Amino acid sequence: MKKSKLIILVVITAIAAITGAVVLGGCNTNAPTQQVLFNEANKIWTDKSGKETLTYDVISGENTIGTYVMTGESVKDATLIVGDNTLEGKSGIYFTSALNVSEVKDGITVSTVMRTQSYLSASFVVQNSYRETVVTTIDANGNTSVRTTAISGTYEEKKYLYTINQTAEGEEITADSGSLGHSKFASGAYIDNDFMYQAVRLLAAVGSNLSFQVPYYNYTDGTFSTVTMEKATSGVSAKNSTVTGMRGDFADQEGITYTGALLSVKLSRNFPGSGTAFTCYVITAKTNSANEADNDTYHYVPAKIKEDNIEYVLKSIS
Repeated sequence: MKKSKLIILVVITAIAAITGAVVLGGCNTNAPTQQVLFNEANKIWTDKSGKETLTYDVISGENTIGTYVMTGESVKDATLIVGDNTLEGKSGIYFTSALNVSEVKDGITVSTVMRTQSYLSASFVVQNSYRETVVTTIDANGNTSVRTTAISGTYEEKKYLYTINQTAEGEEITADSGSLGHSKFASGAYIDNDFMYQAVRLLAAVGSNLSFQVPYYNYTDGTFSTVTMEKATSGVSAKNSTVTGMRGDFADQEGITYTGALLSVKLSRNFPGSGTAFTCYVITAKTNSANEADNDTYHYVPAKIKEDNIEYVLKSIS
């Protein structure tokens, strides 16, 4: 476990929540959004290792139902895979994530496997993104259905281009493509939903008034429907908070506490309506009452993600 450069960020939010423009309240700064993102990203992904993997237990009620893994990696002249695209000679940051969960309710087993890939330039400007979600349902009689949704995105200077493909039992049911306009990155920074939590940790690092644009995908009745933009506002609501209940390497230990700030975030959407509020705990230090001289100062890491009765709880960093 990397101990020298971690601050733990607790993000309590929906795994599928995607925002548009994010404004983070705190100590004000006139620094452009893209400059702040670039500066903070360099501190995490361009250190000696250049790669960080965060592993979570996924918990429903009192049951552990699967795992969630997020990876961020600094790359140089690399060959990268983003969906069906092979990108050669790329330098910048490569984000991936993998969710694998299965739960039984009322005799019905629902298993979800989701993988995402995103490539950002060296200045933290997103270029390409991909999300594939496979949902397998087995009913009480053993009947199985499989639905797959794949979303590919490419970002140009003022335009986001997307394609959507959805299949059920291997047969195509949705095939669509389109575009959304956005500002130039230098004047109105944008990110993709597939590395939302990685971006949130950068905003929490500076606690500044920032904004950026993100496409939002609306799922209705199990089918893909609308692509639009979201907005969100947030601010620091408490300081010197204590965070507990993590697992594995970060499990509660006698004499050790993690302290930081609590940020509250409210999502709002032009469509399809109000979003779900979430909060972020930003831990800035580990306190060891037995020996204050051995306390660690960390860098920002999402440590908890929560939606309703589902929690994603950090257990290791490598």
